[in-house]
Amino acid sequence: LIIILLILFGLSVMSVSSTSTGGEETGGYGKEFVTYLPDYEYRGNDGTVPYPTCTFGGDSIFSSGDEYIRRDLADYTFLTAIAYTNDNATQFHLDQWFAYENDILAPRNVTNRPKEVLNYRKSIGSKSPVVYKVISIPSINEEKSHLMVTIRGSLNTYDFLTDAQLWMAAVLLQCVRFFLPFGQVWTPVMPYFIEAISWLESDSLSTISFYNETTGFLEFLKQDSFQDRLESLQVVGHSLGGGLALISAVQANVPGIGVSAPNAMLSRRSFDPPLTVTSLDELTFNVVPHTDIVPQCDDLAQNYQQVRCLADTGTWWEDAVSCHDSRRTLCELIFMCGTQNRPALCECHYEFGYPKPTLKTRDAKVAPLEEQCAAVIERTSK
Repeated sequence: LIIILLILFGLSVMSVSSTSTGGEETGGYGKEFVTYLPDYEYRGNDGTVPYPTCTFGGDSIFSSGDEYIRRDLADYTFLTAIAYTNDNATQFHLDQWFAYENDILAPRNVTNRPKEVLNYRKSIGSKSPVVYKVISIPSINEEKSHLMVTIRGSLNTYDFLTDAQLWMAAVLLQCVRFFLPFGQVWTPVMPYFIEAISWLESDSLSTISFYNETTGFLEFLKQDSFQDRLESLQVVGHSLGGGLALISAVQANVPGIGVSAPNAMLSRRSFDPPLTVTSLDELTFNVVPHTDIVPQCDDLAQNYQQVRCLADTGTWWEDAVSCHDSRRTLCELIFMCGTQNRPALCECHYEFGYPKPTLKTRDAKVAPLEEQCAAVIERTSK
């Protein structure tokens, strides 16, 4: 009983941490989600080894003209975070993060495209609570764009209870494996046990398999009507939204990145269509904050990055909730990897305890840090 209660608590982090910053349960957060500091920066944590995935290899999708912006893991993490914002505020956050002073993307902004989502949901008659956005990112080829689908995690108890069912069998078998002598020898057959459990629950699971809709949306974007304008397609998500992103990435054969996402290696055969080990290894990536319980659900695939979490409240459950916050993970990445040409955030210092960012230039016209972060200071002091 104690083990089951701990499992339920760990999964409930997905719901609790998503509502911890004061947003509405149904509409998402507004402009107050994070506060930007375009005149301040983190230069990276000199003297220590940076995360090897601070910048991914290959050509960047964040590009304009003949120039490239580094493809930072922080950019992907930011895109998972703004899935929690409402459509009235999403473009504001994109403009603040991607298109501020001297950003080479400024002439051709990164844009939110809610009409594509709305048209697709109408076409299939969707009434599911899953929330996702599609973000258009400029390409070197001015006639095309990179599209990034970002899937929101849980914002209310209903989201948590329905989504958690997808991973409950995997989590329970992980616990059984932990207590069995030589438990790891059972790993190869666990996907078959989970498949059998899912078959018994197929009627209830079919109503909450929200990955069917997100996979369908990815396939919709790959249709001929988009091909002439589509340079590349990727999917990202945080928490349970990240879990859906990893599943849909494999099913639609596109790259997928999760932040604090539950994994799919053990449960891969329970989805329809099922996933393969090779596809999970080749197409998915997960960011795993220390102490965060959610990305411990199911086994990790080949590609992942463990990151620090500086939360230290004295109680492990409060740390687990805090470490699951996508904004905290974003602060860790921009502090360790440097902000590059992105703004610093007030929350990094005043809410999450990172050092103060430094001024980029000694400009007397720049308002003091405390003044620019006054709203955050007031909120966190309560």
